[in-house]
Amino acid sequence: MVGHYALNVVNVGSMPTRCSKFKETMFSVIIPTMWYGKEFKSLLPLLENSSAIEEIIIINNDVKRTPGWFLNFDWKKVLTVSPSRNIYVNPAFNLGVKISKNNQIALIQDDVIFHPCIFEQMQKVLTPESGCFGADGGRLIDTTIFPLNLRESELNFEEVQFPKANWVENWLSVLMFFHKDNYSPIDENMKIHFGENWIIMSHFKKKLPVRLISSLTCWSSGSNQTTSKIENPDVEGCYDLSWIRKQINI
Repeated sequence: MVGHYALNVVNVGSMPTRCSKFKETMFSVIIPTMWYGKEFKSLLPLLENSSAIEEIIIINNDVKRTPGWFLNFDWKKVLTVSPSRNIYVNPAFNLGVKISKNNQIALIQDDVIFHPCIFEQMQKVLTPESGCFGADGGRLIDTTIFPLNLRESELNFEEVQFPKANWVENWLSVLMFFHKDNYSPIDENMKIHFGENWIIMSHFKKKLPVRLISSLTCWSSGSNQTTSKIENPDVEGCYDLSWIRKQINI
């Protein structure tokens, strides 16, 4: 048992040992999925081949939908965790961070794809003091309209100011980076929405910077139910930024 969930933990392939000057900055990547994301089949090999990633933790929220392309490949870095039921995206992120073995954490949704060089770039900047980094929502491109074109780019950031409104402008929850020591588990009542706002506000609470990766382009077909298909509308809840501020006491 891990947390409140009955789990089936399966190593897909064998985790390689690695000697590297960047060993202490290797990433644990956490991806909740229900296998609806069209991009996931293309994204996962990119992550598997990244020299900056040591483990890829997949929280399988719909075991019955697990595709053959995933089961039939000898993944070297993948650890699958199969709860006995759909635990939804925010609890899945909490679980993945809890069992991860590295301090450098990346949270990814399964309906997005981007150039994997971002992990090697983030190795050089992510520290316990550097705060939280996330993709820029203004740079999300719809692959149903524009053809996929992954290109490497220089790393540029835009500082996020403490939000005056009831949302964080331009923040995109499909990709987030932070140090494990700075993670405050998302409130257990928040199953689906506003998880990124919880992470952002908890970093502000610790007086840590929050930055958009303004140079990173993400592509998505916008499947929108990839990690948290709503089986019960009551699960969705309404936990906006004002509610989160009260919970975090900021």
